[in-house]
Amino acid sequence: MWDIVPIRGKEVQVIPRTIFNFYNAPYYEKYFIDEINFEYF
Repeated sequence: MWDIVPIRGKEVQVIPRTIFNFYNAPYYEKYFIDEINFEYF
């Protein structure tokens, strides 16, 4: 799952998780909320 983002005028392929790790933010997969059992969360 790659995304293309512009960095200093060039388009670069990155994985969204890499960006979240850089900013120390939580990353959830696309269907995480749909699949989680909220009774045990």
